[in-house]
Amino acid sequence: MDVVVDCTIYPVTVEVAHTRSRKGVSPVIAATGRTDADIIALAADCDDQGVSGMLVPNFSVVRSS
Repeated sequence: MDVVVDCTIYPVTVEVAHTRSRKGVSPVIAATGRTDADIIALAADCDDQGVSGMLVPNFSVVRSS
């Protein structure tokens, strides 16, 4: 399985996700700002190609003292 991890900014990250998922690559998107319509369209692309995808709004690590 091929996977792409994209940590760019919105709306670039949406285009990367669509482009990759349409080629059968599972997108892991690590950016905020996407709309409900973006999520629905990406889910449809992934379903059409039979790949999984992840929308991860925050990859940061928080330390507590």
